[in-house]
Amino acid sequence: MTIVHSHPVRVYQEDIDAGSIVYHSNYLKYAERARTEWLRGYHITQSELSKEENCYFVVSNLTIRYLKPAFLDDELEVRSEVAEIKGIRLVMIQKIYRQDVLCVDMMVSLALINNHGRPVRLPQNIKEIFTEN
Repeated sequence: MTIVHSHPVRVYQEDIDAGSIVYHSNYLKYAERARTEWLRGYHITQSELSKEENCYFVVSNLTIRYLKPAFLDDELEVRSEVAEIKGIRLVMIQKIYRQDVLCVDMMVSLALINNHGRPVRLPQNIKEIFTEN
């Protein structure tokens, strides 16, 4: 069974363009925050990965579809789930909803790299977290 993580987001004045619509790059920020909080829920943080495992996650590929706009004061929900775990890669599907309306659909590939920028395999404890769920 795949676990879907849900993260709430409120749209603020700083998030919108002159037409009161969420600026496209802010959806990436919302998705990043959701991934960070999801991992934090499993006691995984970038700072601890860097310190203890000498590695950290980076986005290696991103596909995004903008389907519907979001507006000032909207309450959004970022739903995240793991689609694939392979070697150095963790592929996630992230969808951003306004109520039940799908606004943004993205697939994000995360790579794990060491402090020298070289790819490394996912630690067993991280694989286990996402394969058990």
